[in-house]
Amino acid sequence: MNRLLISTTLSFFVALHASNLSDNSDSTQKYMFEAADLRYAGKPLEASKIYQKLYDDTKDSYFLKQAALTKLQAGLLKEAALSAEEYQNLTKDYDDEDTNLIIAERLIESNDINRAILLLERMNANSPSLNTHYVLANLYMSVKQPLKALPHFIACYEDENASGTTIKTRSLKNIIAIYVDNNQVEDSFKYFDIFLSSNEYDIEIAKFGQEYIQIYTKLNRVDKLIDSLNKRFQENESLENARYLIFALLQVKRNDEAVAFIKNNETLLGRDGKEMLVEIYANNNDLPKAVEILKEIYKESGDYIYLGFSAVYEFELLEHKTKQSLEPIINTLQFSINNRKKMLEQQQKGLNREDAVLYNFMGYLLIDYDINIDDGMKYVEVALSVEPNSVEYIDSLAWGFYKKGNCTKAKEVFDRIPKSEIPKLDELQEHSNVIEKCMGVK
Repeated sequence: MNRLLISTTLSFFVALHASNLSDNSDSTQKYMFEAADLRYAGKPLEASKIYQKLYDDTKDSYFLKQAALTKLQAGLLKEAALSAEEYQNLTKDYDDEDTNLIIAERLIESNDINRAILLLERMNANSPSLNTHYVLANLYMSVKQPLKALPHFIACYEDENASGTTIKTRSLKNIIAIYVDNNQVEDSFKYFDIFLSSNEYDIEIAKFGQEYIQIYTKLNRVDKLIDSLNKRFQENESLENARYLIFALLQVKRNDEAVAFIKNNETLLGRDGKEMLVEIYANNNDLPKAVEILKEIYKESGDYIYLGFSAVYEFELLEHKTKQSLEPIINTLQFSINNRKKMLEQQQKGLNREDAVLYNFMGYLLIDYDINIDDGMKYVEVALSVEPNSVEYIDSLAWGFYKKGNCTKAKEVFDRIPKSEIPKLDELQEHSNVIEKCMGVK
């Protein structure tokens, strides 16, 4: 059990307690202030020894409690728990929060979770606190009783003292998860809406796409989803919030709204916004617009990668693909690749995944259209140096060997593709059949 689950409140009223001591206790007061200095200097072990001596000399329970607390700070949990129990037996104060938390932590460390829960539930019934609610919630989660954890997480979330803390954020996420996991989705929406609309909480983009949007879509609450994200953006017009909203609009197929939002926030989104427009237009098969924006970004940035991708989309727009019609496409790709390579060398940077896409595309065109198979394979090998496990790039290289008439090498390379991947792409299945036939395998 993570000790961070229990954060004891280390109250230390040195001056107040010192003023209550008898006049002839000068040495006691001296030791008290020395212990306090050691505690706040990050030396709890030394402080605990002084507190223990003060208790042994005076039998004042205050010092026994401080000894327990500083022993805990020093990592002496077993000793801290013994002092805490001794304090409770001495004072008969079995509801003291600080010492009960120490005892509970000792029980947790000993894997006596049920006794720890009983102790903390009793504490919480007498004097509920953010700390005990949060510890209880996590204890119930650790023993796989989320529905018992739920009211404690809700209490943490609604506690004013949790405002602005990780306790509030984690409690909210757990509330949502528990409701969803137990098919109480309707109950979760109150918290979903708060979570998505408030800038107090970070949205995990992976979970946002896979879970949150699916839930809103399934229950016909897409409008509420968009409203919540709009509210989040209006409160804080950050690039991150803009991306969340655009991502959601695209996921629920409200592409026109996404385009309008991007165009209305061009200054904020900058090049990111234009790249998003390219993706939207490409997915909608509006390739002329995609090409137009890519060339616009290229002119603004001077980055040849955008010019290269404009050539990829121009290839897709060709009605008749012949060696002659491909010539300007290949020239643009070669120009882009060569200049991009020089630019990266000047910047002392290597090729990235986008570069690999262009190298493979260039290589495959040279191979598939019998323009220059050897050169084409060299381009593909560069792409594979960036992403050696890419199914598409392995296929391109195998296709090059096939085109050269080396069926054995083509099959050897093609066999690097996991068999489970082949049915996913028609072209892979087609190439597999052709290469097998080339080998004489039925």
